[in-house]
Order: sequence, then C-alpha cells, then structure tokens
Amino acid sequence: MTRLVAENIELKTGSHPAAITVCGDCSFKNGFLTGLIGANGAGKTTFLKALAGLKAPDRGQIILGDRSLSDFSPQQKAASIAYLPQNRRIQWPVKARDLISLGRLTYGRSLSRLDQQDRIAINHAIEVTEVSDLLDRSMASLSGGERARILLARALAVDASVLLADEPLAALDPGYAMQIMDVLLQEAGRGRIVIVALHDLTLAARYCDQLVLWNQGRIVAEGTPEDVLTEEALAGCYRIKAIKQNYEGHLLITPYARADF
Repeated sequence: MTRLVAENIELKTGSHPAAITVCGDCSFKNGFLTGLIGANGAGKTTFLKALAGLKAPDRGQIILGDRSLSDFSPQQKAASIAYLPQNRRIQWPVKARDLISLGRLTYGRSLSRLDQQDRIAINHAIEVTEVSDLLDRSMASLSGGERARILLARALAVDASVLLADEPLAALDPGYAMQIMDVLLQEAGRGRIVIVALHDLTLAARYCDQLVLWNQGRIVAEGTPEDVLTEEALAGCYRIKAIKQNYEGHLLITPYARADF
C-alpha cells in the first residue's frame, strides 16, 4: 500500500499582512478519493503545493511511500506526483493533443520519440476525459471548461501514483463537473492516491471517500462526508446553513442561507 503523509508540516502562505500559517498532519492511502474543502483562503492550495513538492515546509516533512519527498530528484517527483493547478493559462500556442502528450516528458523523452507505454497512457487519458474531439484544436480556441478537461488529461497521462487536483471543476457546467469527478473516482479505484480541492459541497459529499476540512490554515475535521459535513462545521467554516438529505444512498448538501453569528 502506498501512502502520502504530511507529517506535522508548517508553512507560511506569504509575507503580506493577511498571510496565514498552514499546519497539517494527515495521511492519504491509495485507492481513496480525498476531498480538501474549506472556505477561500483556508490553506487548501498551499497544502496541495506542499504535497506536490512545489513548496518546501518550514517545519515537518512530506513522505511518499517510505521516503521523504525532499530526497526525491525533480524527475522522480514529477513521475510520482501529477499536479493540476488552478491556473489554466497556456503561455504558448499548442494543440490539445500535444499538450496532453507533454505529460510524458517527465520520463525524459521528446514528443517525437514516444514509445508504446507513453501512447497507452496518453490514450487512456484521452478516453476517460472524453476529449478526442478537441485534440486537433489549439488550446487558445478552447473554452475554460474544455481547457480544464485537456489539462486534466495531461495530468492523467503522467500515470503517476499520486494525482493532486486544485479546483478542477471551476468553469465546468454540472454535467462536465460530474464527469471529472467520475474520472477522479475511477483513477482512485485503479489504485492511485487522488486528492482534490473542491468548493462544491454536494459533489464532495457525493463522490469523495473522505474529506479534510480546512479553516484558517488548520485541519478542523477529517473523515467520511457524513462525519465532516456537520451543521456545526458548515456554520463555523463556511458561515452557511444547509439542508442535508440522503438520496439513493448519496449524501446531498444544499446551502440555503447564511449563518448569523
């Protein structure tokens, strides 16, 4: 069993007056889809960057398997952890097909020298994200939602044991948002560690095996959606009141009012 562990980490989000210190101590197992939830500025993105090895903790360490992430070479990190950031800007003109294929460059090959294993990984990514009709289009011509699906396909093409996705549902309509969550759940089912930062509480409750709730840089609850999405947690972290109901075995969360304090 592969594990990704944040062992008593602490890191600052910046030097500005509103900066917070993000502190975390938790572990993630392969085969599970974990959702990071919490209000804007709660520390989710900073924590994901630490898990990806993009931000070194000021204290503590990230452990993947039985090794500290600080002992991984850049290439080893890139092959072990696929990271999908919030930022979806593409800085150069490129076709969607080529952008997806870039996920394989971490293995030291060029686009003109992809082998069979590369093509299997790329084709799997294209198939599960259902983007075959977009492959010959320029990334500049795609909508925000289409771009999000291509970028997810690139992350999947890495075929890493860990997949981290930071708000991958932004700009997606409900149908495509559910499709992306289906893909993430399937990838967890294939034995990956999959961690996704989300704002949609209904989809978090519907798809995630476990949730980690953040508030002001701290983990305030973790466990199943039923255990984490309590009335007290929703009011305290999101300042909302919500209807909780079960439909066909799935927990549904519907915010309906601000909580007054």
